[in-house]
Amino acid sequence: MKISSIVMLAASFLLIVVGIVLFANKKRFEGENQAGKYSAKYIQSNAIGNIFIGFLGTILGVLDNFVNGNSIKIAFVVIIIGGSIVQKLIGNKISK
Repeated sequence: MKISSIVMLAASFLLIVVGIVLFANKKRFEGENQAGKYSAKYIQSNAIGNIFIGFLGTILGVLDNFVNGNSIKIAFVVIIIGGSIVQKLIGNKISK
């Protein structure tokens, strides 16, 4: 297994874990954070986004073992950055 695959898989698994933890605790934000910035809907959208990006990263991490070249690594970085931007845009719409 390549080191790049291990790094990609580790980052993807961490995103999935963070998404699951956020999703499991979204009700906590609803009760405690009435006047705060983060609503339960905002937390839920971030959790789903993290899980989705994590699954895509896991697929790319596995593919990285079988494909030579940097195309998979570039796709991974683009998906992570693009997903973060999309999450931010969705979060801004939900927060308003």
